[in-house]
This record gives sequence, structure tokens and C-alpha cells, in this order.
Amino acid sequence: MCGIAGFLAKREGVPVAASIVEMLQALHGRGPDSTGLSLYGAPYEGELLASVWAGDDGGASARDGILEAIDRHGRVASVDFTEGYFRIGLTPEDASPRGLRELAEAVESANPGVRMFSLGHSLEVLKYTADARTLYERWHLGDQPYTHAIGHVRMATESRVDVNHSHPFWARPFPDVTVVHNGHVTNYYKNRRIYEMRGYTFQTENDTEFVAVYLAEQLSLGLTLDEAVRRSIDDLDGSFTYLVSTADGFGVARDRFSTKPCLVAETDAWVAVVSEGIALAGAFGDETEFHTYELPGGEARAWTRA
Repeated sequence: MCGIAGFLAKREGVPVAASIVEMLQALHGRGPDSTGLSLYGAPYEGELLASVWAGDDGGASARDGILEAIDRHGRVASVDFTEGYFRIGLTPEDASPRGLRELAEAVESANPGVRMFSLGHSLEVLKYTADARTLYERWHLGDQPYTHAIGHVRMATESRVDVNHSHPFWARPFPDVTVVHNGHVTNYYKNRRIYEMRGYTFQTENDTEFVAVYLAEQLSLGLTLDEAVRRSIDDLDGSFTYLVSTADGFGVARDRFSTKPCLVAETDAWVAVVSEGIALAGAFGDETEFHTYELPGGEARAWTRA
């Protein structure tokens, strides 16, 4: 079933992490297997920020191997490790998509079991086989001044329950682009093979990973975020609602069958996109007044930070 949520602050002082975590917590029944977040805007040292998963079993032991692999492709500016995740600020020698792909592959090939979940100028990805509040508390998300975020609660239907297969998915090798998705893309295998022949690599069998790369490529070709999400309705077959986020904002698209729910809410301070209204009540209470509407089937929208 799965549930998705997106939240963008229109001004400073809006609690992005706390708001999206409460939305995802309210949606936990739609996806009890895992929870994940793409969070944007927290400060760090260096040109890019890497989110690297080293595992539950004391991943700090992988530190030297990870840093050595990064040093071969650039310079490490800062390192923080919290319960399985490295948050690494770095300056790469080659910041092109090709260079970032080589960097990510070097880190993973030199350290079995390690996965680079994201690279970006403002992005970090956190996902885990637990509920949203556990993520919030375990990784101290309330301490960071995020600007926007997208998130996902997962009910695994076609692939294993683990951290690697959980959403969000980074659009490797494009920086800052991630996707969360509810539904199924039926032309996934055909398109994935086409993209693999063009040199792209994928880390899982999850169709959402392809959607992320597809959208990032559209953006790299010069489309705006709004244009890319609208084009996807014709290019992707199946039943889906997804959220895609970049360093500047996020967009949402819903297929023409509109079997996967999508509710939009907006105020002067923020915009939110959720699977169900219960997520808004969980984050803001039943008494809060804001305008809501259901995104029609076959429609897409995008919001960027001012």
C-alpha cells in the first residue's frame, strides 16, 4: 500500500523535520516495514554531502575504508557517524554525474555491505526499518534547519524488507534528486534495460529507482521540475503517485487512473502533499485551518522555494 509525504517551508522557522515525521507517523499503517526521508538544507563543510549507510552492526569499523575511497576521488571536509550512518562533507575532484558515479561505486566496491544512499549540495537521505519517530529521535533530526523534505512509509510487496530497498531512492549519479513512490510502473523493466545500455547502473530491483533516474535525466536535459513531472505522466505506464525532490523544491505526479491517493494542502507558511488527510491531522491537529484539494488523475504540480 505505502504512504508518501512532502513538506516545503515557505519561510524560515517552520519545523520541517518535525512536521514531516508526524505526517509519516500518522501514515505508519500504510507502510509498517520501513520509513525513509530525503532532507534538504542542513549545513555541512565541503562542496557536497554524502549519506553513507554502513549497517546496524557497528558500522564505524568501516570508517577508514570509506574515507580512503573518497580520498582517491576528492577531499573529505567533515565526518559525522550516528548509528549506522556516515554524514560526510566532501569536495570531489570531478563533480560531474560521471565523477559522482565513480565516487559512489568506489566507496561501495571497497567496502562490502556499505551503500551510498545520496550525494548532493543540500541533500541527505535517512531510511530504516522502523517508524518515523524512531528516525527522528535516533538521528536527532530536530537539531537541523531543513528547508524541505519528502518521505515514505513502505509496505514491501515485491522486494525484500531491508534498508537498501526502502525509499527514498537517489537518482544516481545526479546530485540532489530523490523520489518516493506509491504504486507500480509497468514499463519499468523495458525502460531500465534501455537506461542500462546507456550506461546507468541500478542498485535494486525497485521500479522507484528507475523513476528517480528518469526524472533526473529530464532535468539534466533542461526541463524545469514542473515540465519533467508533467512529461512523466505520458512516459510512465502504470498506477502511481510519486514525489520527486531537488535542491530547490519538489513535484508530484499522479497517473490518469488515479488509483493511488494524493492530497495537497497549502498555507502562507508551507505546502504539504500526503497520501491521506490523517497525515495532516497528525502533524497539525484537527483544528488547524488550511486549504486542501485532491490532485486530479493525470495531473502534476511542482513547488520551488522562493
